[in-house]
Amino acid sequence: MKSVRVFGQKGVAVDKLPDPQPHGDFVVVKVMASAISGTERRYYDGSTPDPWAGARENGGHEAAGVVWKVARPGPVREGDRVALFGAYRHCGRCRACLSGRWLFCQDESAPPQAAGYHAQYVTIRSDFCLPLPDEVSFEAGALLAAPFGAAFRSLGRTELTALDRVLVMGQGPLGLAVTLLCRFLGAQVIAADTNDYRLACARACDATATVNPSAGAFMDAIAGFTRGAGVEVAIDCTGSADGRLACLEAVGRGGRVGLLGIAEGLQLDAAQAGQLFAKEIALSASWYVDPAQVLTVADLVVRGLEPARIITHRFPIEAAAQAFATGFGGEAGKVVILPWGA
Repeated sequence: MKSVRVFGQKGVAVDKLPDPQPHGDFVVVKVMASAISGTERRYYDGSTPDPWAGARENGGHEAAGVVWKVARPGPVREGDRVALFGAYRHCGRCRACLSGRWLFCQDESAPPQAAGYHAQYVTIRSDFCLPLPDEVSFEAGALLAAPFGAAFRSLGRTELTALDRVLVMGQGPLGLAVTLLCRFLGAQVIAADTNDYRLACARACDATATVNPSAGAFMDAIAGFTRGAGVEVAIDCTGSADGRLACLEAVGRGGRVGLLGIAEGLQLDAAQAGQLFAKEIALSASWYVDPAQVLTVADLVVRGLEPARIITHRFPIEAAAQAFATGFGGEAGKVVILPWGA
């Protein structure tokens, strides 16, 4: 089989490896679509090895496919269409796992995942294979957990309603997912980014309005969008301190702010901290998704949500180097690798 290897300094190779075999509770999935995640950039750009290296051939963790081989009869059967959950391990017994919060599992005795998802086949624990409805394409299935599941989780924590006006800071793939979800759920969205290409992507995802903060008059645009009241909800998808502070400034009294993703911290000066309390802002932070929420997003897709609208580029696995260069080149939404071609 063909498998992608990312080794830093923008180095990407496609290796020829033996086809994997199922064993115990691990099944073999034929990967039909695998999306590049923004979290892979640090290993693509830098010299820091992927923390899953050794246990995994690559860092891909957003994919969907078909169960190809199983070692023994079980709830997952050959031919099942599945979305692959992106956790590294979970024991299924601790308090976090029993509540569905698999990514918070602290039991290091649980067997880890075997391989990353940028490959034609992957060996994966059967419980990480979540059912994919027939109405959901493999490309959409690859996006259910991330970015759409993470986006859905953050919106839930902000208690989004269809009556809300929402600022979405950052229109990379995660921000586009938030924008598309908000619009699907009936909320109005003002999408912000310093990259005009991504603002065009936001408009293609039905953003009600767009604004480039680097052009100035950012708060004037927010005031015009909300008739001076401030937005009810602001979601930061930039991971930057500036983006997060802008969300705190943009919400009105009683506003809700969601910090989505892991990146820079948040430091407030006295005036900013005073504004946080004076407006009684509800602040939440999110970075992952529970498996049950993945199934909920799949239900939304069956009802009409179109995750594939954030995909701007598709590449065969042989062009993985070009896929990564495009994905992190500044002019792309979501980039998907198709291991078996279009």
